Amino acid sequence: QNFLIGTVPESFGESTSLADFRIGRNMLYDDIPPKLCKNPQVNDGATKVYGCDGVACKAGTIAEGGHATPDKPCEPCPPGESNFYLGSQKCETFTDKDILTMLYEVLDGKEWPKNMKYEADVPFCEWPGIECNGQAEMTSFELPMIHTELAAD
Repeated sequence: QNFLIGTVPESFGESTSLADFRIGRNMLYDDIPPKLCKNPQVNDGATKVYGCDGVACKAGTIAEGGHATPDKPCEPCPPGESNFYLGSQKCETFTDKDILTMLYEVLDGKEWPKNMKYEADVPFCEWPGIECNGQAEMTSFELPMIHTELAAD
């Protein structure tokens, strides 16, 4: 719960003193360094049985504490639910709007031209590039192409 964002550094796999490694409730993604997955000291030896899951459950899976324990593996999220980060302790249902909003934020949508912005108070089916059916379900989307001019040296 340290507000960490990014990936687990490879150098963590080199540690000989790392034992209690709890990364849940952060925004860490990508694979766990392979050497860390083989460290038998991590999380009470959970890596001996579960490998990388003993360090942190991968995206789309959960466990209490965010990692497999010697007696309880990481479990897949129920159908229709998921999560995005390593060490998640819960699964969620994401709507089309949730996913589009995440894309907008990741792609720095606030910097898009005004006619391409996703406005929170506008129904998402009316956002630029989004097409929906009569039940307000997204049927297709097209991300705006943003062209920037490179400054001359």
